Formats: sequence, structure tokens, C-alpha cells
Amino acid sequence: MSTDTIREAGVLVSVETDPTPFVLTIAHALRRGFKRDYTGAHAALGARSTVVSLQVSDTPRAATVRFEGDAVTVSHGIAADKECQLTLDDHDRWSVNGPDDCPEGLVDSVRAVLNAPPPPIEAAADEFWRKTSTDAGMPSQLTLAVTDGIDIHLGEGADRFQIHGDTLTLTRMLSGVDDFFSLLLSGRLKICGSTRHLSVLTGASWKVQFDA
Repeated sequence: MSTDTIREAGVLVSVETDPTPFVLTIAHALRRGFKRDYTGAHAALGARSTVVSLQVSDTPRAATVRFEGDAVTVSHGIAADKECQLTLDDHDRWSVNGPDDCPEGLVDSVRAVLNAPPPPIEAAADEFWRKTSTDAGMPSQLTLAVTDGIDIHLGEGADRFQIHGDTLTLTRMLSGVDDFFSLLLSGRLKICGSTRHLSVLTGASWKVQFDA
């Protein structure tokens, strides 16, 4: 039974009841891939009704993806009927590797869907703001100080918060590829604003990442 079903580019992506954060993250990545016109890779997967399990290296985080034509279902754990078990690198979210006995092209197709290029930063910023700006505690104005581009201002008002970073890092955060707080801890993003807004924006980032 699925509680979350969204169609992107003709592909229906569903998750199990009470999904784990990792299941939601995988489902979000798949939807991004289909939205960015990676249906060629999906067609190769759907045509064979593939069952693929994904596990983050050296962690218990795992999910199974069932590709059946234009329907994709994501559930937690490693399925007994999997066609292949793939490994994700915890330091490079969508670095996908698989054993040599995986069917030809399977690893490349999964890697292609999960690694769709991010949208332009302006589109990612608008979508992020649309999904999160009305959440309780959000700043009235969010400024993206783009270190290698032009600053982007979302909303307006005196209750302000700034996030500093390069175009790619900011875009990955805004589109839910990477989460805001992890990027902040790694030093890839810097901020100017209150701890209250820091907390709220961390939650907003998870909301986008989990497609909630």
C-alpha cells in the first residue's frame, strides 16, 4: 500500500506506507530524474520489470526499487527477489556501483536516473520557496549569495536570512539532492542569520529532500 504517489514525465512513483527517510530520499531522486527527461534510462529499466536493491556502503540504510513499465515503487530494506544489489557511496550520494554479475546496462541505467543534472539555480530557488515559504518560522526574505554568480532574493521583508555558496552546491540543496545542514557542517555553505531561522531552514531542506 502506498501513501505517497506522484507522477513525473509519465512515470508513477510510489512509496510504501510509513516510509523511512532513505526511501523518501530515493523516491525524490527518481522523480527528479524522470522530470529531467531521463525516461530513456527508465524505459530500459521498466521494459525488464527490474527489481533493484540499493544500500549505502557501511550503513544499514537500504531500499528496494521495483521498475514495472510506467510504475515505480520504493520500499525499505533489501528484497529477496532483487535482480541486483547496488551500493551507494555515503560520501557521494549517487555514486552507484554494482557487482559484475548484474545484467548488462542495469547499473548504468540506475545511475543515470539517480544522477539527473540539477535544474537551473533560478528554477530550483523558485520551487524551494514555493514549497517552504509559508512554513511557520521561515524568514520573510531568503537571500542566496551565489559566490560564482548573481545573488537571488526570495520573498521580501525585514526578517531576513542569507545562505552563501557556489551555484552547484546551492542548487543541489534547493532541489533536495543534498541537505542544508550537512552542507553547512561540511563548510560548503555559510550563513548569516539567526539560530531560529537556521533550525527552520534545516527542516525546510528535509521537507524538499523527502518530497513531503
